Amino acid sequence: MKITAIVSDYDGTLCPTDSITGSKGKIPEDLETVLWSISRMIPVCILSSKDHTFLEGKTGFSSIVTCINGAEYFVYHQRPDKQVNKSKNMVDSLKLKKIMGPDGIFYVGSMPYHDLEQKSLVLENISEMILQNFQDVVIEEKRRFTDKLLVGITIDYRHLKKWDQYKTNIEPYLIKLIRSVIEEQSNHSSSYFYIQQYLDHPFVDVYTFKADKGSGLKMIKKLLKLGSKDRLLYLGDSESDNPAFVVSDMSVGIRSDHRLNVKLESDYVLEFNELRPFLKKLQEHDFVFSKMENNIL
Repeated sequence: MKITAIVSDYDGTLCPTDSITGSKGKIPEDLETVLWSISRMIPVCILSSKDHTFLEGKTGFSSIVTCINGAEYFVYHQRPDKQVNKSKNMVDSLKLKKIMGPDGIFYVGSMPYHDLEQKSLVLENISEMILQNFQDVVIEEKRRFTDKLLVGITIDYRHLKKWDQYKTNIEPYLIKLIRSVIEEQSNHSSSYFYIQQYLDHPFVDVYTFKADKGSGLKMIKKLLKLGSKDRLLYLGDSESDNPAFVVSDMSVGIRSDHRLNVKLESDYVLEFNELRPFLKKLQEHDFVFSKMENNIL
């Protein structure tokens, strides 16, 4: 199998998640160097639950950055030391908005969602209620770049020393509060919210739409114009990556936090410190995975 494109999750896959989330969550320099090198040979893309504000400046090697699990996607025309050829017909057909960014020209598109403004207000109220009742958590907002509307939040408590006990004893009450606010403040037409719970991870995600990385990966395939003979490799670390593992041609799960025992539906699993040598070896074999399949590292 010859890999023609690589798509990766960000948080937990390209950088460890054993510390609290924030703007400092950057890819280790040695791994980033390999990603830049690969990106000059085949497309490297990001599919993340993070928003554009978080990812901006951290993913310069990417041809496409898909934010908030597919709610918004950025197709880059030019980046430093790299040219990404775009089909004008493809750009026009998808009606992407052309914007001059700090790294060059990119095209941005957003998935349409009904009643988004009303849902955004409900999500704001959910955040406020959680902070009032659960002082130990941190809330990460996920806002669309195009209109700054709040479309998702992560309620994060990984910084707690005994977060496993918090998950067992407190998280159920947190979920109950979220559902009660949604029921009280949402009208019938905007009542759908997607709550992403995890068996092991010490956080909860709430979205104003169905957040599915499988759909996000399909959009990336469309944007890359991959043919029937092209093969896409997907990298991820959590349960939310399983839908993307399923629709990829080959998948590798990454374990970056040994406190977690996540069930990953990937073809292979690597420790985080094995990712850089794996990608480097894949590049050295001209991205033909069959040459290294019996010895993945």
